[in-house]
Amino acid sequence: MEFKDAEGKFEDYDPNWRFFRVVRWKPDISYDLSKPDSYETDVIRVDWAADKVKDLEGKIGELTGIELDRMVLLLRHENVFKAATCEYFNMNWRKPKKLRDCSKLEHGQTIFVEDNDPAGDFGKFKWKLEFDLEANKISVNVNNPITDEEGF
Repeated sequence: MEFKDAEGKFEDYDPNWRFFRVVRWKPDISYDLSKPDSYETDVIRVDWAADKVKDLEGKIGELTGIELDRMVLLLRHENVFKAATCEYFNMNWRKPKKLRDCSKLEHGQTIFVEDNDPAGDFGKFKWKLEFDLEANKISVNVNNPITDEEGF
């Protein structure tokens, strides 16, 4: 699907472009990860064929103001059972790789970024803790057929 701008022109297109949502960790925010539109995100565009992980870091650094030596990028992957796993994406060995050569990075995916020590304990990254908290939540939905005829 393509969109026209206010002047009726279509946006440029390149088959190597990929777009990613970027969410910066902010304290005192209750993130509902089941509803991605419920929290603030930005969108970045990368060249899938040419950009490397370090280029992705640079773009996210410009967007968020996080210094590259303090940037931690995490991906959240859900399986068919809605169980989530967390991946530390911008590890040093991956930085020179082109994005197309990196596993599990897909068009439209959300990249979770935080200002932290990249050499720190993975289990103590703020987003990792948030993902673990979300995994341990239990939701109970109650349907009252008298007041809600359509259900959930």
